[in-house]
Amino acid sequence: MRWCTTLSNLSLVAALAVGCAGDPTGSAEIKSVDPAFLLASDGDLVATPIATFQVPTGFQGRLTRLERRPDGGLLSGRPFYQGGQVALELLAIELDGSVSVLGTVPTVRNQSLHSADFDFGPDGALLGSLTNDFTMFRREADGGITHELSNVIFPGSGVGEFRNPLGLGFLPNGRIVVSSFNTTSFGDGAATFGDWQVFAGPTGVFAADIVAIDEDNVWVWTGHLLGDRRILKLARGGGVQEVASLPESSVGGQFGDMIPTIPGAKVGQPGNLLVAAAQSLWEIDPGTGTVAELLGGFVAANGVAYGGDDELYLLDGGDAGDVTVFRIQPRVLEVAVDIKPGSDPNCVNKDSKGRTPAAILASEDFDPSQVDPVSVQLEGVSALRWSLDKDVNDDSLADLVLHFSTEELNATGELTDGNTLELTGALKEDFGGTPIAGGDVVYLAGGPYCLD
Repeated sequence: MRWCTTLSNLSLVAALAVGCAGDPTGSAEIKSVDPAFLLASDGDLVATPIATFQVPTGFQGRLTRLERRPDGGLLSGRPFYQGGQVALELLAIELDGSVSVLGTVPTVRNQSLHSADFDFGPDGALLGSLTNDFTMFRREADGGITHELSNVIFPGSGVGEFRNPLGLGFLPNGRIVVSSFNTTSFGDGAATFGDWQVFAGPTGVFAADIVAIDEDNVWVWTGHLLGDRRILKLARGGGVQEVASLPESSVGGQFGDMIPTIPGAKVGQPGNLLVAAAQSLWEIDPGTGTVAELLGGFVAANGVAYGGDDELYLLDGGDAGDVTVFRIQPRVLEVAVDIKPGSDPNCVNKDSKGRTPAAILASEDFDPSQVDPVSVQLEGVSALRWSLDKDVNDDSLADLVLHFSTEELNATGELTDGNTLELTGALKEDFGGTPIAGGDVVYLAGGPYCLD
């Protein structure tokens, strides 16, 4: 995922001051996955597979990442043979798990395709790199494709030849920045393929990859070929800082992808970096360099991106075989809910101007005093008031009773006979902030279940 990047025409750091071969039978089958199937969980996060596709036998390497499309869906890709030619097949992955072919990008040298990185420019065009094809491509909204060989766009300069494009991102002014797979160089040019220049990167940054970008910084990892695990921050206004080094077990000769957290994100603390690498999802505090493993158990985590719903998605599986896209979410604590406690059935007069009570019930294993009542909503309606001094089910445990506007509940359209009203919220931050969920069935006053 590429947000706002910054580089210059003097050096990698000085530029920061200017502103923010496979199966000849063709591609394999696209498959869908039951989104209710839970594959991996660890601590307070769960990974639910939403879609999977296959990479044909013979293609290996990191392959492609995961990118957010302008319409909020996701974009990935896979190499395959098209009419005897190696090509990149672009895949549109919708947040409901459906997968379709968006188009194909043929290679130029037709020899191999190690990996591909891509991002949408400000004009809506998709720009990408085809590593080991020594090629950049630009795909217009109408599907038209322009190729440029890297030795044409980057003819070389005093800092050395730019041999092979790897990672890329966009400058605030719409220019594109590209890192080199085989050298320490970076390239900076117009998104329309013009005015390209080659610049030297920080000393020792061989085969660097542009992996995360925000308004102020560009983060790179420093050695795909060498298995280097360092992450550097190239600050806006100048300066290079080593932010962190992932554990040796996290790389295995390859790296994945990294993005900054976004405001309101459910996974990761604001300002931190989320990293998909090897078998895990990691979080890095760029201020302290602290590295924490959030979720493990993947095969080869290659890509990570936020969808249009601001949920986090992770792409797992880099070599031949199945590649799976997971939705990463906090584990939800299921709670017992009783709407209109003491009533059976729960009859609600939808035309009432009063309030509808709902209780979050206590148990030997759950104390509702840990719930943040401000966070609680019933079908999206916030509580008007609440109390913790009642035992509504006579089990000698205090329950959390909240009162909601019946008029607001009716406006949601969910007050219907036999419908389950969903209650959501979260524990207080002192108790981890874990999301909670529960529900109870309601019936309409005057209906067949509420005649008395």
